[in-house]
Amino acid sequence: MKVESCARQRQIVLRHCRDEGLAYCEADWGPTVNRCSAAWAEDHRGEAEVTVHLTFEVLGPLVLGDFGPECIRVSKGAQVTFTTDGGDFSMCSLVGGVVGSPDPGSPFASPTTGGTLRAVTLAATGTFPYYCAEGAAAAGAVIVDP
Repeated sequence: MKVESCARQRQIVLRHCRDEGLAYCEADWGPTVNRCSAAWAEDHRGEAEVTVHLTFEVLGPLVLGDFGPECIRVSKGAQVTFTTDGGDFSMCSLVGGVVGSPDPGSPFASPTTGGTLRAVTLAATGTFPYYCAEGAAAAGAVIVDP
């Protein structure tokens, strides 16, 4: 519980740094991608399966998505499952890449444009960012360690 609340607080700070364009954030916490830093990712290494929830908030004609946890660290071979709470991927297509730049080499390369579940087994190490095509506020990354 304490680790999750600390990870969430870090995400709030990173989001503030990004929104304000504060250069010292990267100097203090290392490079970030989609507001994620390896030092601040929620640690799930050693777990065979990890779930990332996509929740929705409807504000009139706007639908805002938010991934939680946004940034995770897993071991090679782990399965990461994205699931939606209160909607489906037609409201927020899951795309692999840095916000606004789809990555055809990403394990999340094929956009998820419908349904409520997407599971991906990560066979390679590296940092794999993802985002919601309809709203750049929903973004994150999966860091895969050996």
